[in-house]
Amino acid sequence: MDHSSWTLRGYSIESSSVEDLLGMTKLRTLTVHSLDGCTLETLSASLCESRELGQLSLYEVMHDRHNEGKLVLDLIQLKFLTVGMHMPRLPDQHRFPPNLTNICLRYCCMEDDPMPILEKLLHLKLVELSYGAFTGKKMELPDEVIYITSLKQRTIGGRNSEWVWKLSERGQDHYKVHHIPCVQFIY
Repeated sequence: MDHSSWTLRGYSIESSSVEDLLGMTKLRTLTVHSLDGCTLETLSASLCESRELGQLSLYEVMHDRHNEGKLVLDLIQLKFLTVGMHMPRLPDQHRFPPNLTNICLRYCCMEDDPMPILEKLLHLKLVELSYGAFTGKKMELPDEVIYITSLKQRTIGGRNSEWVWKLSERGQDHYKVHHIPCVQFIY
């Protein structure tokens, strides 16, 4: 395997080994489609030498639940994170990379409102919650989101029309998102 790879997409731990990632120090983009029993802690440890890794996408197609709530990423340089796996709640903000600017959450089936955690990630420019990211009863956009001045895009999918109305131009919560240049709703 070429250890000077820059981009690795469709990586499956099922058909290779997480140890293969140890020597990939110039890896910039990684997309993992199957963790196959590998814990997120082990994956994070295997990527610790990838000092240039700026974009990471994690998908667990089998919806294996052994990683629920165990997202720990000690990747200081990571800016783009996509998570597409069962995760009923987000871990606290200290488990996310400090320079994270973009986060996309899909198929997480979060039961707990992710907004109180996401609002504490102060460098976020883009937040996307789509395709089954949140399945809980109530999600609120906190007042504090107005202080996240770095936020440039907010994409929300699968929410009910009442929530969409609240955030629309005439809605009661529009003041919370009026500073965000691009707010999109995906149905």
